[in-house]
Amino acid sequence: MSSAFIDLRQNHHAVDGGASFWPSFTDIMMVIVMIFMLASTVLMLRNYELVEELRSTIASEKKASEQARVATQTNATLEEQIAQAQQYISELRMQIMQRNEANKLQNQMLDERGKRIEKLTGVNADQAKLIQQQIVIVGQNKSDLSDERQRSATLESDLALKRNELSELNQRILVIDAQNSDQKKQLNLLSQQFKDSNQQMILVRGEYEQLKVRYDKLVKPARTTKGKYVVDIRYEKIKSGVKRIQYKRPDWKEFKTVSYKELHQQLNILKKSHPKSLYTKIIIPEISGLSYIEAWDFMREILDRYDYYGQ
Repeated sequence: MSSAFIDLRQNHHAVDGGASFWPSFTDIMMVIVMIFMLASTVLMLRNYELVEELRSTIASEKKASEQARVATQTNATLEEQIAQAQQYISELRMQIMQRNEANKLQNQMLDERGKRIEKLTGVNADQAKLIQQQIVIVGQNKSDLSDERQRSATLESDLALKRNELSELNQRILVIDAQNSDQKKQLNLLSQQFKDSNQQMILVRGEYEQLKVRYDKLVKPARTTKGKYVVDIRYEKIKSGVKRIQYKRPDWKEFKTVSYKELHQQLNILKKSHPKSLYTKIIIPEISGLSYIEAWDFMREILDRYDYYGQ
């Protein structure tokens, strides 16, 4: 048959004619073994490549883990520096607010003095106008008197009586003006003393608080966020004049607006769960709308009641 398999064996002519069409069992096994060896070689080469890729992947993962660890340590240091910088900026802003309020009080005092001077000048001008009016009236009376000298004695006596009444009225007016002036002076003096005492009290209170902060810095160790549970609290006054408190925990992405009561409730809970590591970071914006006393009282209350440093 021309379509049969070709006999590749040696001495294939010696084989029977009917069996020459099929390869021997030995040849078949030889082919199978060669195929197995080729497949094993390919598999070994492929496994070697996979092992090399696995080794390079493990090395890359170790390198990435080391880089992530270094980046985490760097971020923690930067966050601590940023927190300290924000706290320092808040203290500087409060000092600037105190100076601005002191300048504002001085300007108010100068304005009040200027108003008092203008008022006194106006009073003197009014008195001069009254005197001029009285002089004019007296001159008119004199002219009328000279023109009417020929009138009866009754008119002369009436004129004398009117002069007496006018002089008495003038004296009473002078006495009343003097009393009013003394009362105004006393009232202004008392008001000024009250304002001066309030201003001195505000300034002394601010100086005392600053000295207290410096004393605490000298006596106590430095306040740090390292190893602490940091809570951000933003305090400001919005355009409508309402005070707004915003609160954020470390695991929150955004601030949450809370009331004064809710803030204390949340801080009480955190103080119980973190009694020695609660760090309350007070943030006073640059344009907060708050006075120095308002910002300082809020900051001292929160730090003294909840912050680990105040405890």
